[in-house]
Amino acid sequence: MRIFRVQRHGWIDWITEDAHAMTKRPYPLYVDEEGKVQNQDLWEGDPFGVIGFQNDLACQTIDLTWRDAVADPEQVVGTYLVTCDDKGNWAVYETAVEAFHEIDR
Repeated sequence: MRIFRVQRHGWIDWITEDAHAMTKRPYPLYVDEEGKVQNQDLWEGDPFGVIGFQNDLACQTIDLTWRDAVADPEQVVGTYLVTCDDKGNWAVYETAVEAFHEIDR
């Protein structure tokens, strides 16, 4: 089973007194080739599966399905991750994907 790592961009969450920006990075998602999110027991997140990716937060459309992303990973960087929970409710992450690649096991 192939596993893919989806890492979203970090964001500035604090600026020090000497004006250094401190960045916080979200946990990456590890997703199997069928689109199911792995390692939920580790960090107890609620995304169950990946639906795909959208190019623009203002347009709620799936521009790249999970299957297409696995076939051509270079298309994913800069898009926004769309997931579903185990009840079928969809959610979109508001920070763009920074890196997407298959991991070595």
